[in-house]
Amino acid sequence: MVRFRVLAVAVLALVLAGCGTVRAGQTGVSPTPTATYRVAYGFSGDQIVSVSLKDSGRVLAIAAKVPAGRDGCASDLTGKLIQWNPSANITLTVQSWAPGTNACQSDQVETTGLTLPGRLGTRDVVIDSSAVFGPTKGTLMDRCSDMGGAC
Repeated sequence: MVRFRVLAVAVLALVLAGCGTVRAGQTGVSPTPTATYRVAYGFSGDQIVSVSLKDSGRVLAIAAKVPAGRDGCASDLTGKLIQWNPSANITLTVQSWAPGTNACQSDQVETTGLTLPGRLGTRDVVIDSSAVFGPTKGTLMDRCSDMGGAC
């Protein structure tokens, strides 16, 4: 019985010793990829560039600074209406590479549209509880604050 255990351990050790080895001259072997993944990010007030009205006040065009660099640094810039009265409260998110990948070293401005349930009228637009924009007589809204609160 002891010989069988010793033999089994020896065979197992030989099998495991060959696992994961790469021999010279082999082709088609690629290195293990670096672990990268994408996450959704929100925005702070200084990253929101502008908000303007389109389609008779029923659509907001929100321009924001998003990560730039290699392909795929930023995707899916999306605005979502979370409250309509007394102001239009919006969350803005973008998908990008996880922190620490150093893939996205700069910023670029991208715009997303958000269709509202009705005309904006005299409502303020609050994005991510920080950037506040107030209505004007034109289509470009006034930036009131980067700290939240009403215009």
